[in-house]
Amino acid sequence: MVDLGGNRGEFARQTQHRWSVRCLSVEANPSLCQNWSAGNQVINAAVSATSGFVEFYVCENSESSSLFDRGSAQARVQVPAMTLEQVVDKTGAAEISLVKIDIEGAEIESLLTANEDALRRIQQITVEFHDFALPEISPDDIARVKQRLHALGFWSVSFSRRNTDVLFINRNAGLVTWLEMMWIRYVVRNLRGAMRVGRRFIGQ
Repeated sequence: MVDLGGNRGEFARQTQHRWSVRCLSVEANPSLCQNWSAGNQVINAAVSATSGFVEFYVCENSESSSLFDRGSAQARVQVPAMTLEQVVDKTGAAEISLVKIDIEGAEIESLLTANEDALRRIQQITVEFHDFALPEISPDDIARVKQRLHALGFWSVSFSRRNTDVLFINRNAGLVTWLEMMWIRYVVRNLRGAMRVGRRFIGQ
């Protein structure tokens, strides 16, 4: 598994504990990487459309730190940059079961420019898109990403109205059948939405 935007490592730790999988995490904030627990592999780098070095804007809320200057950064640091295919190659795996992407806006160009062969090696991709937070990202950008991944053989299902939880499944990996995908897309998704509404109602 690959965790892009590892933050403090919560997702990686929970996934490793639940499924006992090997996880490679990539986190751009140097101070967060220093505090990772032993046994979790993390690379201090930003995921970008190009490799080299990039400026990274560090915010008080670590989940808002980004390659984009939102005007609220406490610091600006230069960090190494890796492309998505470089991260995939770094795993050394022929196939990757899951790539989780939460990189505060850099997901668009990273997915649009990634090597096709690298993308085909991934069985599932879960993405938090950030058009709701960044004016630089539009719904058309997200549509282009979806169109590209669909053309490469991925199904997609959005578990939120604002594209903050989108799952792409590589149909060539044989994880689910077409009927199972329709069940996920039209039944599971709506059940999850109903549960969220119910929790809000009960909490009032």
